[in-house]
Amino acid sequence: YFNVIRKEIDNRLIGKSSEKRAILGIFETKQKLKEFYGSKALEPIKESVVYLIEELSSEEKESLIKRATASGQITLLTRKFGRGTDFICYDQTVSANGGTHVIQTFLSEELSEEVQIKGRTARQGDHGSYSMILLDRDQEKFHIERENIDDFQRGKNLLNPTTNNSSDQFKATE
Repeated sequence: YFNVIRKEIDNRLIGKSSEKRAILGIFETKQKLKEFYGSKALEPIKESVVYLIEELSSEEKESLIKRATASGQITLLTRKFGRGTDFICYDQTVSANGGTHVIQTFLSEELSEEVQIKGRTARQGDHGSYSMILLDRDQEKFHIERENIDDFQRGKNLLNPTTNNSSDQFKATE
């Protein structure tokens, strides 16, 4: 699962003109974020990665939010920051290469949350992109079975109508 997230980061980090974009990785909990941050999958690029959690001081949060949309920056954050936090992109390199990319690593319980998280990619008219990577066993609380996931990956829209846009991706991992 962590290797799939890392591969998505690698695939999305380089933009249209081979320059680096910014990545926001959104996790359901601080525990899951820290597990990924401490994983072997992230080790080779860890110097480019920061994380944003509720316990940081206001000054630290503000600084990380401002830096999150810089070229080459990878910021991991908890779902709380997926709603109401403005990640404004001032970096022309990022803007010229497709904008910030958001990777959501959990299925939202409410459609409004997913819409808000997707909205982190394109603020104030900026461009951006979005993908979702899910661990299949985490979907049991939604009564989603492996067969449902397989159907969805074959193009059947079973989970959420908003994940079927052309710039969106859904990946389920075991």
